[in-house]
Amino acid sequence: MGVADNFEEVAKIEFFYDQSPEGMKSLGTSYFTSSLGIGNFLSRFILSTVSKITKSMATKEQKEASLVEAIKTMKT
Repeated sequence: MGVADNFEEVAKIEFFYDQSPEGMKSLGTSYFTSSLGIGNFLSRFILSTVSKITKSMATKEQKEASLVEAIKTMKT
Protein backbone atom coordinates (compact mmCIF):
# COMPACT_ATOMS: atom_id res chain seq x y z
CA MET A 1 0.00 0.00 0.00
CA GLY A 2 2.81 2.41 0.80
CA VAL A 3 4.40 2.04 -2.62
CA ALA A 4 1.10 2.74 -4.36
CA ASP A 5 0.60 5.85 -2.21
CA ASN A 6 4.03 7.13 -3.22
CA PHE A 7 3.24 6.72 -6.92
CA GLU A 8 -0.08 8.47 -6.38
CA GLU A 9 1.55 11.44 -4.65
CA VAL A 10 4.11 11.83 -7.43
CA ALA A 11 1.31 11.78 -10.00
CA LYS A 12 -0.59 14.45 -8.04
CA ILE A 13 2.47 16.70 -7.88
CA GLU A 14 3.04 16.34 -11.63
CA PHE A 15 -0.63 17.01 -12.38
CA PHE A 16 -0.77 20.13 -10.21
CA TYR A 17 2.50 21.38 -11.67
CA ASP A 18 1.29 20.88 -15.24
CA GLN A 19 -2.13 22.46 -14.64
CA SER A 20 -0.96 25.47 -12.62
CA PRO A 21 -0.44 28.90 -14.19
CA GLU A 22 3.17 29.76 -14.93
CA GLY A 23 3.61 32.09 -11.96
CA MET A 24 2.10 29.70 -9.42
CA LYS A 25 3.82 26.40 -10.17
CA SER A 26 6.28 26.51 -7.32
CA LEU A 27 3.69 27.93 -4.91
CA GLY A 28 1.19 25.17 -5.71
CA THR A 29 3.81 22.48 -5.34
CA SER A 30 4.98 23.91 -2.00
CA TYR A 31 1.39 24.05 -0.69
CA PHE A 32 0.85 20.46 -1.74
CA THR A 33 4.02 19.12 -0.10
CA SER A 34 3.40 21.22 3.01
CA SER A 35 -0.07 19.73 3.36
CA LEU A 36 1.46 16.25 3.14
CA GLY A 37 3.92 17.08 5.90
CA ILE A 38 1.28 18.59 8.16
CA GLY A 39 -1.00 15.59 7.57
CA ASN A 40 1.78 13.16 8.48
CA PHE A 41 2.60 15.16 11.61
CA LEU A 42 -1.04 15.22 12.74
CA SER A 43 -1.43 11.51 12.03
CA ARG A 44 1.64 10.69 14.13
CA PHE A 45 0.38 12.92 16.95
CA ILE A 46 -3.06 11.30 17.00
CA LEU A 47 -1.66 7.76 16.90
CA SER A 48 0.83 8.40 19.70
CA THR A 49 -1.86 10.06 21.83
CA VAL A 50 -4.25 7.13 21.42
CA SER A 51 -1.43 4.69 22.17
CA LYS A 52 -0.50 6.52 25.39
CA ILE A 53 -4.12 6.69 26.53
CA THR A 54 -4.78 3.01 25.91
CA LYS A 55 -1.54 1.99 27.64
CA SER A 56 -2.43 4.06 30.69
CA MET A 57 -5.89 2.45 30.86
CA ALA A 58 -4.49 -1.10 30.99
CA THR A 59 -4.75 -2.80 34.35
CA LYS A 60 -1.74 -4.08 36.25
CA GLU A 61 -2.70 -7.67 35.45
CA GLN A 62 -2.88 -6.91 31.73
CA LYS A 63 0.56 -5.28 31.82
CA GLU A 64 2.06 -8.22 33.68
CA ALA A 65 0.45 -10.71 31.29
CA SER A 66 1.82 -8.89 28.26
CA LEU A 67 5.28 -8.78 29.87
CA VAL A 68 5.15 -12.54 30.52
CA GLU A 69 4.13 -13.16 26.90
CA ALA A 70 6.98 -10.97 25.65
CA ILE A 71 9.49 -12.87 27.77
CA LYS A 72 8.13 -16.22 26.52
CA THR A 73 8.50 -15.18 22.90
CA MET A 74 12.09 -13.99 23.49
CA LYS A 75 13.05 -17.38 24.95
CA THR A 76 11.81 -19.33 21.94
